[in-house]
Amino acid sequence: MDASTLERRFLKINKKLGMLTGVWPYQKHSNKWISRSIVICLVLPTYLTQYARLIVYPRMDILLNDYPYLIVGFGIFVKFGNYFINESKLKSLIGKIYEDWRNITSEDEYKIMVKFAERGVLSVILYTLHISLCVFLFICLPYVPPILDIAMPLNESREPLLIYPAYYGIDEKEYHSWILAHMTVMVSILCCVFCACDANYVYAVQHACGLLAVSGCRFKYACHEAIAQDEKEIVEVMRQMYKNVRHSIRGHQRAIEYVREITAAHDISMFITVGLLMISISASLLQIAEHEHDAVWLTNCMFFVAQLFHMLFLVIQGQFVLDSYDNLYSTICSSPWYNSSCKTQALYVLALRSSQSAPLLTAGGFITLNLKTFAEIIKTSVSYFTVMQST
Repeated sequence: MDASTLERRFLKINKKLGMLTGVWPYQKHSNKWISRSIVICLVLPTYLTQYARLIVYPRMDILLNDYPYLIVGFGIFVKFGNYFINESKLKSLIGKIYEDWRNITSEDEYKIMVKFAERGVLSVILYTLHISLCVFLFICLPYVPPILDIAMPLNESREPLLIYPAYYGIDEKEYHSWILAHMTVMVSILCCVFCACDANYVYAVQHACGLLAVSGCRFKYACHEAIAQDEKEIVEVMRQMYKNVRHSIRGHQRAIEYVREITAAHDISMFITVGLLMISISASLLQIAEHEHDAVWLTNCMFFVAQLFHMLFLVIQGQFVLDSYDNLYSTICSSPWYNSSCKTQALYVLALRSSQSAPLLTAGGFITLNLKTFAEIIKTSVSYFTVMQST
């Protein structure tokens, strides 16, 4: 499959979002920097208005309320900065996807890669829809008080709401519409940046899982049963089995190396993101516990769910890789290795040993990304919430 067909079938969303935000590695250099400059120039003032609110109102309750939103703004710079620092590594990840698809010759391997590519596309679509839905709900939130004033009027008008806490230094009631328009643009840009960066990450992970599955398929059929008529034919069959297993090991090594490259390209940014999200979840829990069931409480609940989904989306990619390793190990064990020579069986032993100590997706080299880690992160966040609530 050539590059244009691959982009049209499986990388269409990644490419469009990446070119819009300047993170697509094969975009023209001038267009890339124009897109990046526009995003930074628009996002930076927004982050300053959030910090201005903390400077004007230096209170702990304001800090705890605004912290989760500050994390989102800072997350843009973390993800964007990763594409500045590791641009060559990220370009190599996409380039190897093109190379692997060009090298596929077997129909079975093609079907396996299509399966995982479609799973990657589905994950990207679900993630994009979730982020877009959250952004849409936040944009609609400021229009709730005016609607309630009409549907269930009170003695006075309800206080106007903003999409996120910020201080513009002007009369918020008089310029409420202009502030909402600016915030709407900002959260839309945020949605595009998060989706563009994470879409490339999830597709690369699914591609690595596909390479591991292809390697397992090769191991499974490397030592096929063959009926030999004489000793010469037996020697030739054993030689062919040995070549097949060597070919399988090369595919296995390429998949492992690709997982290492994914980790190297996202390690630091993933560590910062996971750490900040963990504290942000605790702060959101505190806000939910202390507020009454009003519009602000509903906002905190929506934001809390969005944070949980974002955390789950990041760590579950490591679980996909871990499951792929387990499936590969089982496939190697169940393959007819006993039909081969001792020399070939030794290669199977080495492959099994390599699968047991294979690299996993991590955050900073300290946090292994899997569902167990997700449970531990939630447990730690609840512990932080308990401590903050008691102080």
